[in-house]
Amino acid sequence: MPQTKTGCNMKIPDKIKIGGHWITVEKVGDKELESDLGSFNNWYQYIRINENDTAENLQAETFLHEIFEAIKKKFEIKIKHQDLTILSELLFQVIIDNKLDFKTIKTKGEEK
Repeated sequence: MPQTKTGCNMKIPDKIKIGGHWITVEKVGDKELESDLGSFNNWYQYIRINENDTAENLQAETFLHEIFEAIKKKFEIKIKHQDLTILSELLFQVIIDNKLDFKTIKTKGEEK
């Protein structure tokens, strides 16, 4: 599946599976998002990320934010948008600043 690599080494996939549902991920312009950075549509199952004049690291953080939005909607989690924004921003910071790469984590008993 094709991916977009961001300046912060986060790859944004064309699709992501959340709670058993495949969500399409699209990069679009300002007009489709009315100048927002991103959006999640539960009915049509897509995340849209604004690619116009948006730094790659901001696109990556927005992608993470929209994943939280999808989880919130799909599982009817009651959380204020401001709190969701704080969680996504801080998780993004932890992942990037610590250079976390979950694909390199080996479980006990796996060969190196």
